Amino acid sequence: MDIRFRSGKPPVVKFSDKERASIVVVLDRKRNQEIVIGHNIRVTVVQIRGNNVRLGIEAPKEIPVHRAEVEQKIQLDPFSQ
Repeated sequence: MDIRFRSGKPPVVKFSDKERASIVVVLDRKRNQEIVIGHNIRVTVVQIRGNNVRLGIEAPKEIPVHRAEVEQKIQLDPFSQ
């Protein structure tokens, strides 16, 4: 795999201890390509149609997977499930 950076060198990023707790990673993927999170979660780009992207998510049963708006609703009313 050949990884290239626009500047030719990888960026130097410094994080405080608080910022290290979570990080946002932005990746480009094409149809049928995957992203692996940890060792047991796979996200596959299933379809791209205009502004819509359809993802397939393979995760252990004990890890809940929700769209953000559904998760927000659950957080507001955890008994609504």
